[in-house]
Amino acid sequence: MHPLTVGAAAFVAIFGGALAGMAIARRLPDHHRDADSRNAILVAMAVVSTLSALVLSLLVTQANGSYSRRADAVAVLGTDIQRLDRSLRRYGPDSLPAHDALKAYALAKRDELAQGRVAGKSLDQLDRLTDSIVRLVPTDAEQRFLQQQAMGALQSISEARWRLAENADQPTPTAFLVLLIFWLTLLFTIFGLFSPRNGTVMAALLCCAVAVSSGVFLIVELATPNAGLLLTPTRPLTSAIAMMP
Repeated sequence: MHPLTVGAAAFVAIFGGALAGMAIARRLPDHHRDADSRNAILVAMAVVSTLSALVLSLLVTQANGSYSRRADAVAVLGTDIQRLDRSLRRYGPDSLPAHDALKAYALAKRDELAQGRVAGKSLDQLDRLTDSIVRLVPTDAEQRFLQQQAMGALQSISEARWRLAENADQPTPTAFLVLLIFWLTLLFTIFGLFSPRNGTVMAALLCCAVAVSSGVFLIVELATPNAGLLLTPTRPLTSAIAMMP
C-alpha cells in the first residue's frame, strides 16, 4: 500500500476517534465523566500511551535504519565506480570497451534507483562490464596491477549491488500498523471524551492527529525506499558519472 494512503488512513482513524469521543461525551451521564471516572480512565490510558510511544519510536528507528543502510550502499557503490574508472583510464586504450560498459552500468543503475526499481537493465550492463575486464590482456607489470585493482573494485561493486538488493523494500507488517493505529485512535477517542468542544481544542486535536499520523506515514515511507516520496538517493552515482570522460 502506498505510504500516503496509509498516512491518510491513519489520520482519518485518529482524528475520527477524537470526534467520536466528543460525540459520545454528549450522551454520557454526568457521573460517567466526573473526576473519579476521569482519573481512572486516564491512568488506564497512560499504559496505552506509553506502549504506543515505544512501538512508534521503535518502528521509526527500524525503518530509518533500513533506509540509511540502502543510502550507505549507494554511497559505497559510487566510490567503487570512481575507483574502477580511474584504474581503467590508467590502463590505457585497450580498456575503452570496459570503460564504456562501466559508464553504461552507472547510468542504468542511477535510472533504476531514481525510478524506484530494484533491478533491471543494470544487471546486463554489469555482466558486460565483467566480461570486458576479464578479457583484458596485460602486457606489463603495471597493467597487471591495474587489472587486479579493477577486479577488486568490480568485486566491491557487485557486493554493493547485493547489499542494495538485501535492503530493498522491507514493509512493516500490516498487523503492527493496524494495532498501532488502533491504539492511537483509542487514545484520541479518550482525549475527545474529556475535552471541551470549542475551536481551540479542535484545532489542537487536529494538529496532534496530523503529527501522529505523519509518524505512521514516515514508518511506511522509510521502509519502502523504492516507492513513495523518499526514494533511495542517487547523488553518489550522479557524481561518479559526472567525473567520467
